[in-house]
Amino acid sequence: MGADSGDSKHTKAHSTGRRQFLKSFFGLSAMVETKRAEAGGIPLGSFVWADLRTGQVGFPTGTSVKPGLPGSLMKLVCAAAIRQENLLPANETFECKGSILIHKRRYSCQIAHGRLDLIQAIGHSCNVFFVQAAQALSAAMFVAYARKFGLDRSVSGYASGPFPSSAQGESQLYVLGLAEDLQPQALQILQLSAVIGSRGKPPALFSAQDPDSAEAPV
Repeated sequence: MGADSGDSKHTKAHSTGRRQFLKSFFGLSAMVETKRAEAGGIPLGSFVWADLRTGQVGFPTGTSVKPGLPGSLMKLVCAAAIRQENLLPANETFECKGSILIHKRRYSCQIAHGRLDLIQAIGHSCNVFFVQAAQALSAAMFVAYARKFGLDRSVSGYASGPFPSSAQGESQLYVLGLAEDLQPQALQILQLSAVIGSRGKPPALFSAQDPDSAEAPV
């Protein structure tokens, strides 16, 4: 009949956001697959996976990830901190015009996304939204939540990537995966995804080549 109700539009927008997030997540995987990492990193044509029922993981030799590529998933850490600590209203929106200048640093998206709420911003992996939202979040709090997600711990016997003993600098760099002192390796990113995918109850991850490599789950 007539135009959709406000609730219907909101539901459709959030469904689109979820689909866009999955597209963004698999896009990240594709970038990892198609870029040659530095020496010791993930080779070309590789794929990293985890079975959320058993905890078994599969990955190629090397676990390093090019700096900046984990950015879409670091935004989920930011989102968790913002909502858990009630730093912003649940329906807070920010406008993305394609780029923004904050603390004398310019952050950009590939396109202007317009005005977004948190769920839509996750779906579009909107850099401009998250650098604005991150102004309510200190770097120290972001690092504390990164620790909750296990980004300071080894996974399946593989040592953690760089993790700060104390947060320094702007929270925006952490939120977009650009901080040099917080660079999770591939299995840590996989574990973060497992925590979210299992609604906070992930299995202990282990390699099929070394079943005894399982460590206490996050």
